[in-house]
Amino acid sequence: MAEKITKLFAVILAVAVYLFGAYFVFAPWIRAAKQTKESDAAVEAFLERRTQSILVEQTQQTEPVEAPEPTQTPTEAELPTEEVLPEETPEELPYAQLRQAMEEYNAQIFAERQAGLKKVEDYERGQINLSAYGIEDKMVGVIEIPAMDVVLPIYLGANYANLDQGAACMGQTSLPIGGENTNCVIAGHRGWHNNNYFKAIEKLEAGDEVIITNLWEVLRYRVCEIRIVAPRDIQQVLIQEGRDLITLHTCHPFGSGGRYRYLVYCERVIEEDTPILPQETQEAQMSAPEVPETSEKEIEPIVCVQGLEFESSQREVWIYDAIPWVGIGLTALVIGVVFVYIVRLFGRKHHK
Repeated sequence: MAEKITKLFAVILAVAVYLFGAYFVFAPWIRAAKQTKESDAAVEAFLERRTQSILVEQTQQTEPVEAPEPTQTPTEAELPTEEVLPEETPEELPYAQLRQAMEEYNAQIFAERQAGLKKVEDYERGQINLSAYGIEDKMVGVIEIPAMDVVLPIYLGANYANLDQGAACMGQTSLPIGGENTNCVIAGHRGWHNNNYFKAIEKLEAGDEVIITNLWEVLRYRVCEIRIVAPRDIQQVLIQEGRDLITLHTCHPFGSGGRYRYLVYCERVIEEDTPILPQETQEAQMSAPEVPETSEKEIEPIVCVQGLEFESSQREVWIYDAIPWVGIGLTALVIGVVFVYIVRLFGRKHHK
C-alpha cells in the first residue's frame, strides 16, 4: 500500500508540474480572453448609455406642456384676432455640445491640412477631452466588422492603454461622426500582447461592411481599397478631399512586430445609414450625394506602396489559433492517462 501511495504522489506531482508549466504557456490566451470579455462589457455599457441619452432627449422634446385652465370664459371681443403659437425651441441632439465640438475639430484639421500630424507619436494623443462632456470611460463609439466577427469599443488616441482595451481613433485624424472631408483612422492590435482585435484583417475584401456606432448615428461603410505601407508613411492616412472615409490601421505581417502597416480604406454608404437625428438633419442627409457601392472588379485587391511586398499571414494566424486547441487536447490526454493509471493502480488485485 505504501508503494502505491508513493507512486500516486509522484504522478500527482508530475501532473502539477505539467499544469504549472501549461499555465505560463497559455497565460497569454487567458489574458486575451479576459480582455475580450472586458471590451464586450465596455461595448454594452456604451450602447446602454447611448440608448438612455436618446430616450431622455426624445422624452424632453415630446413631453406635452399643459396650458393653465382659464379662470373665466373670455368673451368674443377678448379672443385674439390671430392664432398665437408657442415659441419654437430648437431641437438638440443628445450630447449636443460634444457633437458641435467634434464637427468643429474635423473641420479644423481639414482646413489646416492636418498640420499637427508630423510624427507617429502624434497618433497617441486624443482629439477631445471626453470627460469634460461627462464621458468618463473615454469611449467615443463602437466599431463592428462582420467579416472579421469583431465588435470593439473605440477610444480617442492610439496609445498603449487604449489599444489594450479595444480600437483607438488616431490623434490628428477625423473623429468618427462621418461627413465630407473626413478620414477617421482606427487602429487595432493584431496579436501584440495577444490582443487579437484586428488579427483577421486579411479576411476583408472589397465591398465588406464596417459599421460605426457613435452617440448619434449608425454609420455604414464599405471596403474600397487595401494598402500595405511603411510605418512612418503618414501621407497614406491623411484626409482625402471630398470623401467620407474610415481607415482601419494595424501591423503587418502578423507576428512581425510591426514591420509594415496594413490599411483598409472604407467609404461611407449614405443611403444605408440609420440616423437618430432631428428631422432637418435627416432631410439634409437624404439630399446628399450617394456614394456608389464598390465591387471587387473596380479596385486592385492589395496595393503595396513604395515597392513593399505583400506577405500573407494566413498560415501564421491559423497556427496561432490552433495552439490553444492543441494544448487543450494534450492536457486532456495527460489527465485521461493519469486517471486510467490511478484506476489501474488501485484496482489491481494481489495474487499470491
